[in-house]
Amino acid sequence: MALDVATAVVSIAGVAAGAATTFAAQYLNMVESKKGTAAAAATALRAERKEAILGFLESCQRVEKAAEHRYHEKEYFHGSPELTHEMWLRQKAIELVARA
Repeated sequence: MALDVATAVVSIAGVAAGAATTFAAQYLNMVESKKGTAAAAATALRAERKEAILGFLESCQRVEKAAEHRYHEKEYFHGSPELTHEMWLRQKAIELVARA
């Protein structure tokens, strides 16, 4: 009788240990998954910010080139208003991405 009780206790303890190990492994997997998702989101946000900044700098460079042309050639550079508009639009894109 005592042997049957001991066998049952050992079996239940084995099942409990297995269940606890499975629960712990799944919990750790969930934590690592959340960290990976957060890291991926941070990387995507960084890339989006970089793209917005580079776009703004490119449009600033075109506006600068138009201003230099007008200064040196003393004539209106065709498309200047569109370039300025694009520059301000790119600045607003930076402001939007920076708030994220």
